[in-house]
Amino acid sequence: MLSQIDRNPFLFTQPNTCWWEDTVASTTNKALKEWAAVVEALGQGKQTILLRKYAPAKREFLLYPTYEFARRKNYLDTFQAEYRAVAKQAVAAKRAKLTEIKCFASVAQVIRVEKADLPSLRTLSRLYIWTPEHVHRYFAEADEAFVWLLKVELLSTPGIIKDLPRGAITYANLPEPIPIDGRSPVLSDDLLTTIESQVRDGIKVRIEKPPEKEVKETPEMSHNRLRDMIQEIGVRENRIAETEYPIDGYRLDVVWKRIAAGTPSHVFEVQIGGNLELALTKLKHAWDKWNSFPYLVTTDEDAPRAQSLLEGSFHEMGHIARVVDWRDVARLYDLLGEASTLKSKIGL
Repeated sequence: MLSQIDRNPFLFTQPNTCWWEDTVASTTNKALKEWAAVVEALGQGKQTILLRKYAPAKREFLLYPTYEFARRKNYLDTFQAEYRAVAKQAVAAKRAKLTEIKCFASVAQVIRVEKADLPSLRTLSRLYIWTPEHVHRYFAEADEAFVWLLKVELLSTPGIIKDLPRGAITYANLPEPIPIDGRSPVLSDDLLTTIESQVRDGIKVRIEKPPEKEVKETPEMSHNRLRDMIQEIGVRENRIAETEYPIDGYRLDVVWKRIAAGTPSHVFEVQIGGNLELALTKLKHAWDKWNSFPYLVTTDEDAPRAQSLLEGSFHEMGHIARVVDWRDVARLYDLLGEASTLKSKIGL
């Protein structure tokens, strides 16, 4: 069993050891999306770990609070009774169309838990605010779990930004960097060392170092889901929209037509960490053959390379092709859905 931990976030001791390297950057726009209730608990020292089905892709990040969880009926039942006030506080503090970012986190340790040991995650319930039953349901079909032990620090001045589009993505690049100088640790290094020992004592574990190099960020939004979103957007725009459209031995992810018997007026390729050259080859072939408007939907990491290819090998269509951030597609899809719902409600 884990011992009770003093959770006063403002009682610091002089650190004896430190497992991490403090960041030397003065600003960052890298953020991890997490439930607002959990972010609030991390900032108060009431939670010290994250439980995930995957290892972290970044060593350091801002904590971006999300609020979709609060839309669920009886959402407070997800949290242990003593922490429901924290969840209410986090939700009530949300400003209209604005998000406050006040925490920065470093991954101190990553602890992998094998499938046979997943039930022992219950022994860590003093380190998280969810109910053990919620954790059990979350990992019911999982083959492993990863315990992220975080060093959380409060920003000297919280950042206030416009809400990011909703979407299934773990990490996000904020529109503007946020200053992170002058941070204050929530828990002392000595206490974090104690917590790590309690985690290791509570479960059978294998310690894995956080990644030395930043892993390329990819959205959890799947290729097929984005493809289907683009098709539905086309339908809502009164276009004939088809997926996996054949063109001389290739298949285009999505095409839009003005009339069923016509040639595609708009063609789309979705590339999330795939072969950019092949995608652009297919788009150029459609442009050559049908004079279609070509769109490449990709990540912000791959966008510069795609643009470079359009200025080089595929320069013939560089003036007409569009490189689109996949998040803009997801946001447009959500906005059109909201507009459709409002039209139905009004009776238009």
